[in-house]
Amino acid sequence: MASTAKMSRNIGSRQPAADVEEQDRTLLSTREQEIRNRAYEIYLQRGGQPGYELEDWLQAERGLSPNLTAVLQELLQNTSNLKVLRQLMTPDVAYVSLNFDNPELKKIEPWTGTHKGPQALSEVFAAIQRFWKTLDFKVTDTIEQGSRVALFGSFTYKSNVTGKEITSPFGLLARFEGDKVAYLQFLEDSYGTAGSFKTGGATRFHSDPSGKEVEV
Repeated sequence: MASTAKMSRNIGSRQPAADVEEQDRTLLSTREQEIRNRAYEIYLQRGGQPGYELEDWLQAERGLSPNLTAVLQELLQNTSNLKVLRQLMTPDVAYVSLNFDNPELKKIEPWTGTHKGPQALSEVFAAIQRFWKTLDFKVTDTIEQGSRVALFGSFTYKSNVTGKEITSPFGLLARFEGDKVAYLQFLEDSYGTAGSFKTGGATRFHSDPSGKEVEV
């Protein structure tokens, strides 16, 4: 949790480091006491028999841990609801769409790059729906580890201008502070999705040192 708070400070928080570290210690102390109290309740419920202290503690910790995957899923279901986004995200949340900053890609997909705050996330998804119609969005794998959740799957979009459809894999990483999303990073086949807007012309590439130039 402390490392997540440090990451959040690096992406824009102006709160003094000493104050943040003190808040981290307070949160950890409060959580530890909550787990201790719950573990004692479990100890009493099984008749007060000694020898199972670790099991009681781990059971209490699991029961008190927020379901971060559920929080992320709720966020993705409410991308146009700013009120809900503010409840689920930190005020200085960072959202990275496809890349940190690519001026050329931004001309085609204006929502790419790094954005700050729940309002920015709402605007990003509004722009996506203006450019594309979502035909399918599937989550196939979910990984939750500590304060991080990763989703993997695929989606199909249809350009509202060209009518072209594109299916792309995606990966979404979320980092949490407590039960709130503090960082989001979304990756997809940006070459393919940008191609759904292509209206003509060709581009030449030379990637293979022993090969020839290709035209796409």
